[in-house]
Amino acid sequence: MTLRHHLDADIQAGRLRPDAAQSCVIDALDAYLMTLKMTPKRTGVIAEITKRIVKNNRFSGVYLHGPVGRGKTILMDAFLTQFPTNARILRTHFHSFMRDTHAFLHARRIARKGQETDNILAEYAESIADKYDVLAFDEFHVTDIADAMILGRLLRGLFTHQVQVILTSNFPPQALYQKGLQRDRFLPTIDLIQAQMQVMILDGPHDYRRDRVTVADIYLTPLSPETTHRMDQIFARLTDQADPQPYDLVMNGRILHLSCTARGVARVSFAAMCEAALGPADYLAITESFDTVMLEDVPHLHADKRNEAKRLMTLVDVLYDRKILLIVSAAAHPDLLYSGTDHGFEFQRTASRLMEMQSPSYLAMMHET
Repeated sequence: MTLRHHLDADIQAGRLRPDAAQSCVIDALDAYLMTLKMTPKRTGVIAEITKRIVKNNRFSGVYLHGPVGRGKTILMDAFLTQFPTNARILRTHFHSFMRDTHAFLHARRIARKGQETDNILAEYAESIADKYDVLAFDEFHVTDIADAMILGRLLRGLFTHQVQVILTSNFPPQALYQKGLQRDRFLPTIDLIQAQMQVMILDGPHDYRRDRVTVADIYLTPLSPETTHRMDQIFARLTDQADPQPYDLVMNGRILHLSCTARGVARVSFAAMCEAALGPADYLAITESFDTVMLEDVPHLHADKRNEAKRLMTLVDVLYDRKILLIVSAAAHPDLLYSGTDHGFEFQRTASRLMEMQSPSYLAMMHET
């Protein structure tokens, strides 16, 4: 059964909708699979298949990119089912993989003082190849200089060991790490991705993730166990029931820890975002990695919470300017949240923006970005 037959069956069963942009990508993925199957002396062992791909200068993986909510993850997961049943596949979130990579590097540096990072990365790539034939990353994105410096050498090692690498990303290769520190050192990695991977774009006009949220889901009040349960349901709906993972944003050597993230959604508390000493740079960093923020447990803000109120104002401004989907659970309606005097006038704009971000017009505007 081809990928086309597999997904057509889902459409007929009502699990998926017909989508012209997805259809084009499906044809491209099926064609890619055919290059694997038409390799001389076909074998069920994927390592042997990929060895011939490298030898014949064929691609060593797929890079599927496009805006959020277009179905990249669904297509990648379906694509992985088309590999031979004995193929050893690791399907993971990119951030989790990089966390394990840094842990491996750290342990090796301690155990073998003075060993070059290049040698450790070569060893790491070989250890991955010993365990897996296919490595699939969801939500591939580079925001950290340490990751940027590692990735090129690691990908080259994986390709050398004939590991098929499958990536989904919201960014085309040339837009990766676009404003990053010492980006010129990352450009060879972009060249490597474009040379060794088949780059495909999924850019249909419809954002299916937004369909999973109604206006009634955007701002939940008052705070109660029922509200928390609704936030649980919304998170599960937006992430396709994915297991939440922690995520560390690294900025100038400082770490912003997010305890609950999945599939482009960051679920954060008011305490973590507004009671801690965070500022615009922190909030901007969140928007670079997540398209949806679920902000929980916003309390009544009295005079003793003026600093927290100021941070909430900044957070809302940043999310609004970046057209991020913001889902809030709060103690009161936006107009009634703040009762202090220091920011009384300015908070009126925040309340107005919180109400606008619940509107169909704001949601429609996000469809267009």
